[in-house]
Amino acid sequence: MRMLNLVIVDDEAIVRHGIRHSVPWEDLQFSRVEEAACGQEVMDRFEDWQPDLIITDMILPDMDGIELIRQVKARKPSSKFIVLSCTNDFNYVKEALLLGASDFLLKMTIRPDDLTECVRKVAAEMIEQKKPRNGWGSILPQERYKVESFFKDILTYRYAAHQIKELAGLFRLRSILVRFSVTVMQVNLKEALLRFGEDGSYLVSFSLINLLQELAHKYEDLDFFKVEHDEYVFLVESRPQESLCEYEARLIRRWTELAGHIRKHLKLDVRFGISGFCPLERLLTGYAKAKKAAEMNMFRKETFTVHCRELSDQPNAGEDADLVALFDSGFRQRITHALTYGKEDEALETIEEHFALLQADRCTPRTAKQCIDKTAALMKVCAMEFNSYPSAKDIGPVEDWEGPGFNLHWNVERTKERLKQYCTYLLERKRRLMDTGRRRVIVEIQSYLSVNYASKITLEQTAKHFHLNKNYLSQLFKLETGVNFTRYLNGIRVDRAKQLILQTSNTVAEISEKIGFSDFRYFSRVFKQHTGLSPMEFKQSMNDKGGRAGPV
Repeated sequence: MRMLNLVIVDDEAIVRHGIRHSVPWEDLQFSRVEEAACGQEVMDRFEDWQPDLIITDMILPDMDGIELIRQVKARKPSSKFIVLSCTNDFNYVKEALLLGASDFLLKMTIRPDDLTECVRKVAAEMIEQKKPRNGWGSILPQERYKVESFFKDILTYRYAAHQIKELAGLFRLRSILVRFSVTVMQVNLKEALLRFGEDGSYLVSFSLINLLQELAHKYEDLDFFKVEHDEYVFLVESRPQESLCEYEARLIRRWTELAGHIRKHLKLDVRFGISGFCPLERLLTGYAKAKKAAEMNMFRKETFTVHCRELSDQPNAGEDADLVALFDSGFRQRITHALTYGKEDEALETIEEHFALLQADRCTPRTAKQCIDKTAALMKVCAMEFNSYPSAKDIGPVEDWEGPGFNLHWNVERTKERLKQYCTYLLERKRRLMDTGRRRVIVEIQSYLSVNYASKITLEQTAKHFHLNKNYLSQLFKLETGVNFTRYLNGIRVDRAKQLILQTSNTVAEISEKIGFSDFRYFSRVFKQHTGLSPMEFKQSMNDKGGRAGPV
């Protein structure tokens, strides 16, 4: 297994050393750990270090973390980043995530366990991405070992036609490799693992191979090989005098049948790509074309699809770059604006408009994946912002857009619908956050009034104390409590006045001043509005009932 390279970037040596010595790097597949005090040092030694992961502070002496990410990504797009932030201002962090950073940690509160877990997650992603696409799973039925190894060699090395023919005979392949094509079957394992657990890919792989072996027993003209846990290759000979169209129609029927069995027994989504007839010495090229054809199915709406032969003309690199830039700028701005101002229709319209551009005749699967990754980064930032609301802790953290077991890159149409649902969910959550936040403010104001009622409190003074607009507070208070601000405050004062009338010998004027009224005559009018009695009448009624009351 290829080990990884790490660079820790911070202008404080004690921070770099602390990070370096708080994580078991070798256990996480990092063989080389370097330190840099600034971004330029990373770029100057880039060819030597070849960083796979960079842990960087966002504030550096020569360039900020954003510029470092941009420069590194330009030279090595596969590099990953974990960014460190010192403050609760996430502007830098948000931009870093949008540029492709994998995660962020608060620098002043970071714990070794948190850092280790964060690095473990990112390292696992990198190791998975670095697996050779023509690698082989280690869990295979023993009797298939030689055949699997044979095909591994074909995909790894360039053999002459006579060598392939000789080896095929030696290993007793069913295909005579005279007039054949390559079919690649891809399996949507990510969504299946939610049902089977972390180790489920091996169980699914074993079950799938058993099912394919049954298929191979049924048809005598095919061989199959496992390339990855989620990718299988079939070689199928054509029949004598069979045209290419007839051959492809036969394969489509066969793969449709196979897909039905897989869906019925294993609950898995699959998709297929079929190459045209290929010469024996170009078997590797046929595999590459079939794989690209299978990936093109991400643009189709159907759950199960087959894409055949040559691909349509692909857009040039400039068009692909323009589309990625559009998702990185216009799409990002419009979605952010819609979520900020609660415009659901605008968000859904923006999603429809931009995802309509992710079509087979407009971009490559690689470009579509880049655009979806840009979208995923944007949703991650939006979720982070919503989680930063003070009232967020009352209703729990925001759900992840990707969610457990959702394959973002399996189907553009499904991803679009998922995104629309997620934006609707975010806007509904924002309404809940705002409602909860408003209720919290009113509760705080009620508590403030219950303590300070005897002061010369006014609506304007209270609004200023809580950094609110006076008119907004007036409307909000009435909406949340059912009474206006002044009546609520006077209600507190009258309740306190009742206690003083019953428990003290204070006069009306003295009580009036103690509860915040400067004019005892005005206090008497307010008291009667709330109780239906004047202070004297209230005292008399209490005496008649046997209550103790002093002179008023």
